[in-house]
Amino acid sequence: MRWWTARKGNVFINYRREDSAAWAGRIHDRLVRSLPTRRIFIDVDNIPEGEPFAELLDQKVAQCDVFLAVIGPNWLDVHDQSGNRRINNSADFVRIEIASALKRKNILVIPVVVGGAKMPSANELPDDIRELSGRNALEIQSNRFHRDADRLLKRVRSALPFYVRRRRAIRYALTSLTLFSVAAAFYTAVFTSKLETAFGLERFIRPSAIEWETLTYQDKTNPAYLRDFIDRQTATPEGREAAYWLNFISERAWSKIEDTADTNKIADFLATFRNSDQAKLAISRQEQLHATAEGRNGQTDLSPLARFRDCAECPEMIVIPPGQF
Repeated sequence: MRWWTARKGNVFINYRREDSAAWAGRIHDRLVRSLPTRRIFIDVDNIPEGEPFAELLDQKVAQCDVFLAVIGPNWLDVHDQSGNRRINNSADFVRIEIASALKRKNILVIPVVVGGAKMPSANELPDDIRELSGRNALEIQSNRFHRDADRLLKRVRSALPFYVRRRRAIRYALTSLTLFSVAAAFYTAVFTSKLETAFGLERFIRPSAIEWETLTYQDKTNPAYLRDFIDRQTATPEGREAAYWLNFISERAWSKIEDTADTNKIADFLATFRNSDQAKLAISRQEQLHATAEGRNGQTDLSPLARFRDCAECPEMIVIPPGQF
């Protein structure tokens, strides 16, 4: 029945200070090594004056899935100032907490016998906690504390929700998933060029960066190779860098022939750098040279004192008669 009820993931440690405070502390320390500290309730003694302590203790116990009743050698024999056994007092905190846990079917109550103590019999217990004697106890001895405490931890963990007993595995999985997601997003951004630079890592991720990294200076000054690279990697940072290189060598090549009258050189330039910014200048220069050649081969009037231009932008010329200059 208890496995189908909502569980809260908390553990309550019940003990008598005069009897087993040191044992309870050691058990607490062992539990918090594997479970969240905030999940382990111990030392519920800060109840304000005037508050209904029985009610408050009952509420605290109700928040737990596992209740550990730590029983030492003097657990039954601790007396109050009047000489009466505390366990017989209906206002005894230890008794109130145990009774609260036993009346709830969804709480696993484990008697933890320590220091060589014996489990109390039903006849030694008040009616409201007599059921405790029927619970299977777990014994912890000082000479095998770690082994016994590990057995207790295993039993406690089995009664807690998955998200509590496997919190470290869940935290590790969530951390790993987060790191993987960040890494995947980073890789995708670099691979698709949304992130142009990544501290040099793009050279190992983006195909265009990997290829560009292998090119020599000779490759980067080869117009044919650059055009092919640009066509394949237009949208990448490396494709844009290749375009800068192509424009650079285009400017250098044009600066060497911009005043030439050799149309063959201009034709070669256009064949190599047809899409460059200088191609427009080359075409204009080519048209000028063609116009000049056509003008010379046309019907230009070359009679004495006739005026003419070799091209639209050329200076006006005047034919000087022979012997007049």
